[in-house]
This record gives sequence, C-alpha cells and structure tokens, in this order.
Amino acid sequence: MNDTIFTVSLDAVNEPATPVAGFSGNYDLEFASVAGEWLPFVSGLNSTLWGVPNSVWLLDTSGADEHNKIAEIGGYSAGIAFDGAGNLFCPSNGLLDGDLVASFDAADVAWAIEEGPEKADQFLELADGSIVSLLEGGAADAVFDDAGSLYMLTAVWGGDLTMATIIKGKDYSGHGDYKYDVVGTGGPDAFWFNFLASGPIGNVYIATLDYPASITQVSIPCTDLDEDGYAIEGDTCGEIDCDDLDAAVNPGQEEVPGNGIDDDCDGNVDEPCFIRTLL
Repeated sequence: MNDTIFTVSLDAVNEPATPVAGFSGNYDLEFASVAGEWLPFVSGLNSTLWGVPNSVWLLDTSGADEHNKIAEIGGYSAGIAFDGAGNLFCPSNGLLDGDLVASFDAADVAWAIEEGPEKADQFLELADGSIVSLLEGGAADAVFDDAGSLYMLTAVWGGDLTMATIIKGKDYSGHGDYKYDVVGTGGPDAFWFNFLASGPIGNVYIATLDYPASITQVSIPCTDLDEDGYAIEGDTCGEIDCDDLDAAVNPGQEEVPGNGIDDDCDGNVDEPCFIRTLL
C-alpha cells in the first residue's frame, strides 16, 4: 500500500483534496523555511516494510516520489518541529534503547537538503545531533509555540496520554535525563492526538482521531520561572517579563539608574534620573 499525502485549499470549501505525493508509512508533516523557501518535511518509513527505521524526509511533490532522506531517527515514528532558527527537533516513538527528543542544527539540515535525492547513504543520524531529553513514553506530534517552547504528546502504549513541554530558557539541570515538564494528561484512549500549529502564544490545538473527531484548544499555562508574578508570554498572561530568570526584573519594578539593566522591562536601560535640588 502506498499512502498518499494531499493538499487542501482553505479557500475552496467542500472541494476534494488533491494528492501531491505517495509516501508509505507517513506519520508527521511540517513546513519549515530553509534559505527563504518554505519546504515540506515528513517523518515516516517511506516503505511498506514495518522494520525500516523511521526517518525525516524532504517531501518530493513533483510526482516522482523521490523523497530526500534528511535524518534517520529509528523506531516506528517521530514528531517533527522546527524552532524559529530552523533547528529540527524530533521526539521519537519505538526506539529499542528508550525514546528521546533529538535535535539537529539548521546548518546540518541545510547540508542534508543540498546533497539531494541522488545521494547514496548520506544523511544525518542521531550521532550527528544532540539528545535534548529522554522520554518516559513514545511521542506523538510536537509543535513550538511563539515563545519558543516545545510541546509534545507522549504516552506509554496502553497508558495515559501526557502533554509535555520543554520551556525555552528554563534550567532543567535538576531534572536528570528527563528535561521537560508535564502540563496535562488524558486517558488511555486519547493517545492518537495531533497538535495543530499554533498562532498567537497560547493557541495550541489538539485534534483527536476518536469518533467523532474533534479539535480542542489547549490552555497553555503562563511561564513564570522566577515566580515574580510576571510571565514571558504576555497576552492573557499579563505584562511581559523581559527576564524570567531574575525576580528583581519585571514590569512592576522601578528603574535603577546606572546598573545596566532594564529593571522595569520598558525596553530602555538606565533611563535618566532627575535629581531635584532644594535651595
């Protein structure tokens, strides 16, 4: 069986989807900007054989289905998410030695793309990237929010769904090998969920394949690492904390002249201090 990837026009309601590529065992699909061009990437087997290692591919939409292998992750499947700098993050599912979140530098991804589909066994492997965190269960989909935090769905087969996040800028040195926070859980029947790309901060959606299918907006908690009452997200979380690792820096503080710090988070460092002299 050759699974198919389709495009759907958001401007043409009730129009049939258009097939653009055949790709057996496809799992996750993500667009990323590389050298100013938006390109489609897909994770999956690209094979009808179950034992083939899961990989990330640059999707060929020309009709030839000559997909370009970018990185070999292993396991059954993997999520794909690109951060704002173009770095690739892949939460895995089904690795024999335990699941993990791997990342690959944008420059290495660009190299793998330039090699082209005609290359012979030249692609990135786990050893070429970095292990961001181990996972207690296999991962489903993943997405970055506008604040640069990575959200994932993970679960042990037959167990409960877990929504996990790696918060940008947070120090996870005390978390051992599992460098993330659990921000939500679901029942065992909720595993086959997928994230849909978020817009403004806090707009992360989950689509379920349950019957009937549904889409739910997830309420993302406000990030306040220094516990000063101000978060990095802004919007519904209130005024933006410009340094969430220093409780003495937030919009509620007064500016301290001469210390080289934007104490009150107004975008200005060391505003002039006017001294009134009484004669």
